[in-house]
Amino acid sequence: MTDHSHSPHGFSSGPLKRVGKSLLQPRGKARLLDDFVLLLWEGYAGAQRGLQLLRHADVGAEGGVSAGGLGQQAERYLRPAFWHEHILENILPFWERHSVDQEFGGFRVPNVLRNGQAPDPRAPRAPEWQARMVYGFSVGYDVGGRASDLRIAAHGIQFLLDKLWDPEFGGWHGSVYPDGKLAGEQRKISTQAYTLVGLLEYYRLTRDTAVLERVLESYELLEHHAWDGQRLGYYESCNRDWTPKSTRKTLCVQLAVFSAVLSLYRLTGEGVYLARLRQLADLIAARMRDRRHRTALEIFDANWVYQALPMRDMIEVGHNLKAGRLLLELYELTGDQAHYGPAKELIDYSVAHGWDARHDGFYYNLYRNGLVARGDKGWWGESEGIPALLLLHKLSGERIYLDYFTRLAEFCFRHFVDPMYGEWYKWCYADGRVKSSDKRDAFHTVQAAWYASRYLAEIRKVEAPPSHYQRG
Repeated sequence: MTDHSHSPHGFSSGPLKRVGKSLLQPRGKARLLDDFVLLLWEGYAGAQRGLQLLRHADVGAEGGVSAGGLGQQAERYLRPAFWHEHILENILPFWERHSVDQEFGGFRVPNVLRNGQAPDPRAPRAPEWQARMVYGFSVGYDVGGRASDLRIAAHGIQFLLDKLWDPEFGGWHGSVYPDGKLAGEQRKISTQAYTLVGLLEYYRLTRDTAVLERVLESYELLEHHAWDGQRLGYYESCNRDWTPKSTRKTLCVQLAVFSAVLSLYRLTGEGVYLARLRQLADLIAARMRDRRHRTALEIFDANWVYQALPMRDMIEVGHNLKAGRLLLELYELTGDQAHYGPAKELIDYSVAHGWDARHDGFYYNLYRNGLVARGDKGWWGESEGIPALLLLHKLSGERIYLDYFTRLAEFCFRHFVDPMYGEWYKWCYADGRVKSSDKRDAFHTVQAAWYASRYLAEIRKVEAPPSHYQRG
């Protein structure tokens, strides 16, 4: 299960779970036996796909850009200014109106209704979601220079520092109620890492030393308690006192920490962060990819044995796209071809198997062998596709990735963007019909638009839209 909590449930309990653990889980002791187990899972995927077709599941053909052209309409998606306008006029105004909590501080997220109403305004608040809102409004200040965006970002920072920092053990509380009372003690490492991503974006703009001090302290705690120095990689979670809780290694966690360390390296240029980035990139490329299908896998045990059972041998297309984009970003910094090849393979796998050639857009889940497992589409997975496709086009020069980008943008703006209230819906069916009109937070959509504006400015060799503070 990833931090997004959208993944399918595995076997629950009882005899089936025990049998599954013994017969349907690679053990890491005999390669031939493990290969046979994985072959069984591929048979399971084929059977499930057959059932989908019999039920007339709404999933299109795999691979290829769908027929028909966008014509002049595509041109708007190629303008860097279009994406800035989307951040400033569509996304952030929604959250400014509906999420800022003037009574308790912080933000009423995640998950609000389409009109912005919070189902439970006094529900517990986790640091990750608060920091993601800080990220969104920090980017808004960067691209628009509006003082109000920076004030809202600072509002979120204050809640994080005052109510979500753990003064006893250090690090960020699992969650707190709006008044600051502790609600959850578990330290999800993905949550700890994504909190740093938001804080670092705010620090990049303000150079607030109090924020940087908390970031560095948090990172040292991760390195000391969550990094497996013997077998490498970050654990899934710790208890409040930082003793290990789950020693599984998940793709979600490695990507979350990668994002935070990448920001640290860009801001400081210190070699220790680059060394960690290289290690994580090597783990993703060598340990976390299926050697046959070349997709990134989701869950491993502490010894890096693939755990097929928890997600029934499924992968998340959004994670493949994100992993590919992060490896490409590292390649841009280092020029190391060892990172470029795996990055391209992950994005190519997503396009070859995860692209809906009937309706456009990326499916949410695939089985490891590329068969469609879930035909619906989620806002964050589509958001990851936008920068991944653009960056690969920029670095490879291959036009096909730009074509996929424009079709993905058209699908998102036709089906995900809410024309009445703003922001993006969370879920659509394969054909674009709205499945869930709730909204999550101002992170994935803002990031996608911001990266698109920067990459397009570089691709088209035009002057980027005005920015209050140029990226360091």
